[in-house]
Amino acid sequence: MACELGVYGLAVMGVNLALNAASKGFRVCVGNRTPSKVDAALQMAETQGLREKFVGAKDTKEFVENIKRPRKIIMMVQASF
Repeated sequence: MACELGVYGLAVMGVNLALNAASKGFRVCVGNRTPSKVDAALQMAETQGLREKFVGAKDTKEFVENIKRPRKIIMMVQASF
C-alpha cells in the first residue's frame, strides 16, 4: 500500500513529525541521506507500536515511489548558523 505522506530528513524534528503523523493514522514513508537514520526511525516506530504505518526508504528513488500521487513530501533541512 502506498504512503500518504513522505518525510525526508530524519534529525530530531523530522523523526518526531513522522511519528506524530503515523500516530494520527497516516501511512508515512521516511527517508534520509544517511540510511542508518532510516533504520533508527523504524526502530522508534516499532517501539511506539507504529511500525505498520511506517515505510523506510534507502534511497530517494524508493522514497518517491512509495508515496501515492499527488505526492505530499515534507523535507526537513537542518539550519546552520
